[in-house]
Order: sequence, then structure tokens, then C-alpha cells
Amino acid sequence: MNLNLKWKFLIPIILILTSCMTMSDAETIVGDWSEALVNGDIDSLMDTYWDDAVMVFKNPKGDDTQLIGAEAIKNSQLNWFQSRQENIALTVELMESEEQGDSIICKVLLSAEELEFVNTLEMVSRDGKWKIQRQIVGVDS
Repeated sequence: MNLNLKWKFLIPIILILTSCMTMSDAETIVGDWSEALVNGDIDSLMDTYWDDAVMVFKNPKGDDTQLIGAEAIKNSQLNWFQSRQENIALTVELMESEEQGDSIICKVLLSAEELEFVNTLEMVSRDGKWKIQRQIVGVDS
């Protein structure tokens, strides 16, 4: 078989396999993020974010709050863990995920008693490792 012809068949197969692994890796990060959030494990939670990650809290009035960097996100999450009552069960549900260019966008529903809100997680790969680069927190994120 001609070498050029062989590559014409192999390249699409490689791209398809890489795409499948990409979505799977991103959904694994969502699973790790969810487990750490439910368990209140700040160190495991922060392992899912890049150091330069951004978290945006959507406000219906338009004055959104933005946290830049893992340290700011960690402090916010620690405050949330400490203010959350121990007996409140938190559930996390992956609603949808899709590839957008070189990132994966996942929408996740968080529920606790009468509270429900959506998180949009944008994950990117660096040096073969996937982590959260941007998180939007809000009712209609």
C-alpha cells in the first residue's frame, strides 16, 4: 500500500480516537470536581483547576463577580464549604457536554434542598492534561 494512501486512512481514525478520549477526559474531570465538591475536599477540588483559572458568578442585575486565579477560587470555595450546613445533601448532575474548538464545555446542575444552580465548566488541555480554565456560576450560566 502506498504510504501516502495509508496515512489518508489512518489520520481520520486517529482524529476520531483523540476526540473520543478528549470528551472522556473532560467528563472525568467533571466527576472528580463533583466528588470533591460533594465531599468538601478543597485540595481535590483545586486539583481540577488550572492555576490561572477564572470563576464568574453571574448576577441577574448584571454586576457579575469574577475571581481570577486558583488562590481566589480556593478562598471562595473554602467560604462556601464552611457556610454549608453539614446535613444538606448536595447533588451534582452532568447536563450536557460538547467540544468547542480546543476546549470542552460542560453544564452541570448543582442541587441542595430548595437551591438549584447551573455551573458551566470550560476545560482545556495543556501538555496532555485536562483541567478547568473557566467556570461560570449562575441560574442560567
